[in-house]
Amino acid sequence: MEELLAHAHLLDGTLGRALAYTAVAVMMGLRIWQQLVVTLAARKVWAGIAWGLGAIGALMVLHGILADQADPFQSPGRMGNSVITWQQASDLLMNTHIGQWWMAYLLTLTLACLLLYHSSGPRAFLMLLAGLVIALSATAHAAEQGLWTVLFWVDVAHLALALSWLGSLMVLAVNRLGGQAWVGLPALRAYSRFALPVFTGILFTGTLRLALQFAVDKGLAWTYLGVLLIKMLALTGVVLAAARLRGILGQPAPEYADYDHYLSHEVFCACMLLLATTMLTQLPSW
Repeated sequence: MEELLAHAHLLDGTLGRALAYTAVAVMMGLRIWQQLVVTLAARKVWAGIAWGLGAIGALMVLHGILADQADPFQSPGRMGNSVITWQQASDLLMNTHIGQWWMAYLLTLTLACLLLYHSSGPRAFLMLLAGLVIALSATAHAAEQGLWTVLFWVDVAHLALALSWLGSLMVLAVNRLGGQAWVGLPALRAYSRFALPVFTGILFTGTLRLALQFAVDKGLAWTYLGVLLIKMLALTGVVLAAARLRGILGQPAPEYADYDHYLSHEVFCACMLLLATTMLTQLPSW
């Protein structure tokens, strides 16, 4: 608990990074459903939402870092508000590894959203998505030992798989649970066939990534392990809900109401999983 209280802007960074992840996940999800031959409406709206989420998320993370660096009591009468100067902001963005990668994220996000707004087909879009995943991994614990380590690239693979699963689930949930049940049974079954190997890959790369982090740090902090336990509980909820969904789709005449009911369970657990994951990136792992 002391570790949590020691980080005044832990929740800012957690929520900000969650929004940044969600922005990339949304664009990946749209691309995946396009590959499943499902035509999506309002692609331009999705592009605007993705850019807004990503930009707000990046700014929240950067503001949290600056607020931690600022002295909240350096001027009398400020009621404990942090004083952030332009020089501090400039130094963070231009002279630090994390600031430079967040700037790279914002630039790449803008280009990707512009491509999505006009056309999500070009290979350049996939390259930009890969750049976004690398930028996010470069601002997390995996990059602390350098960008040319096995740990970093395992983290990139894990994050790419996780965001592709999360994004496709989000796009499905928004459209099905939002009253626009445009995804029929063949598409749902095709998505289920896609999601199973992807989620298996997430579990494998996540386990490998945790083992590598443990080896690098020679152990893990108790607070880190506590949040990791919450993540495991959310992960268990996702697995149970997904198993129930596969069972429903295996029936000759699935009940769509049952499917949507358990889909909402999976989405809830996925949101908890996302928040636990982003909180882990804000806590020291050793």
